[in-house]
Amino acid sequence: MAGSWDHIVTKSGKFQGTRLIDDLGDAYEALEECYGMIQWLADQAEARPGPGILSRDEWIKEAEQHYKEGLDLGGLAKKRFSGE
Repeated sequence: MAGSWDHIVTKSGKFQGTRLIDDLGDAYEALEECYGMIQWLADQAEARPGPGILSRDEWIKEAEQHYKEGLDLGGLAKKRFSGE
């Protein structure tokens, strides 16, 4: 795939930006793969047993609301939002 997860993260899983994305087709493919990954992860999260489990849609909504925390967990938030 010309645009993929592997084109936007390093081998260690850190976000590297879009330097390997050559055009909008590549960007679409990378976004599509990320979307598919989120859907799969939400499905896996919903399938875990336990009290208070969220539905797939609820997991996705939670992820949408907390994406900046995810950027921070991935080491990007400070760099991106502070202009470093």
